[in-house]
Amino acid sequence: MRGAGWALFPGYAAYLWPWFAHSPDRAAPRLAATPGAETMIGALCVLAVVAVFLGLLWRRSRVGPALALALFPLVPPLVLASTRGYGLFGERHIYLPSAGVVWAAALAGPAWAARLGRHGGRIVVAVAGVLVLGGALETLRIIPAYHDDETMYRTMTAREPGNPTGFVGLADELTRRGRLDESLTMLARAQALDPALASVFVGRARVAAQRQDWDGMLAAAGHALTLDRDLQSAWLLRGLALMRLRRLDEAGRDLERLRQEYPGHPEVGAVWGQYLIERGRPAEALPVLAAAAGLLAEEPSLWDAIGVASGQTGRWEDARAAFQHTVALSPGYLAGWLRLAAACQRLGDAPGRNRALTQADALPNGPPAVAAFQRQFGTSPR
Repeated sequence: MRGAGWALFPGYAAYLWPWFAHSPDRAAPRLAATPGAETMIGALCVLAVVAVFLGLLWRRSRVGPALALALFPLVPPLVLASTRGYGLFGERHIYLPSAGVVWAAALAGPAWAARLGRHGGRIVVAVAGVLVLGGALETLRIIPAYHDDETMYRTMTAREPGNPTGFVGLADELTRRGRLDESLTMLARAQALDPALASVFVGRARVAAQRQDWDGMLAAAGHALTLDRDLQSAWLLRGLALMRLRRLDEAGRDLERLRQEYPGHPEVGAVWGQYLIERGRPAEALPVLAAAAGLLAEEPSLWDAIGVASGQTGRWEDARAAFQHTVALSPGYLAGWLRLAAACQRLGDAPGRNRALTQADALPNGPPAVAAFQRQFGTSPR
């Protein structure tokens, strides 16, 4: 909701409290029953802080610059949320402002101590000590939650079961690991919390891509775009689905627009490179894909495309290396193992071919695919 961005400000301030339940991406705390009332509360808080800042500036107080450091970095996300409707909320936005708050508190400490009377200094030091020690202990307590992405997202879902963002993030991580049924379960939970969340359908499109269900992928990406027309990831998935369905002219139009809008973006480059392969231009695709790989080293589909383009240009050593990278990142990817076996076959690497076929044979739908490979290349059963 546009105009409600100022309601985020009190939530940002909550991150200054050491025992606030931190996570990488939280839902903004509810301040009132209606968005309009929340906006009013947030706007009043912002006005109060600005008034204090202007007063300090008028008095040329040393606290003024410190408060500016606390306030001004929050202005861009608040303005963006209020004008564009994007609710950017997370503890990362308070990192720099928190330094300003500590600076201001250090400058104001002597004045507070004087007002508290005889034991004022001890009281201020004791309160500061509790906050510093408490913050340090709380930081140590929550570090295990950041062990890896799956742990982090599971922590988010446990701390905030009403926030769909954690379930979507967990689903994406499960999809990357090939645990597709679990991923769909998480996406269903997120959709139940927010049926209009476009990222849920982006997640469904990614699951469909893993299953090579191109029609399902196209439908899910299209649904995401009906909810958020500007969602880049949905446009990329739609373009990829159109390519797989051999609707290349439509895919090309979508991808050309994305290239103009996001020049040099690695994910756009990765899909554009795959499009060039589909158009029979693998030599042009390779430098595009290599540039994208520098920033997306953990994306298996990118290495798969590099392997395909390398093979089509006769660079079978590079193809084998790329396919090895692909299956290391996505061990449940049947086509990747078969392509690795083909690259090994081209290079006369019979042990490598047999190892790849053994892995492929153990996957769902693997035995008939391996049998077809053996008929195609005239290899004997392993």
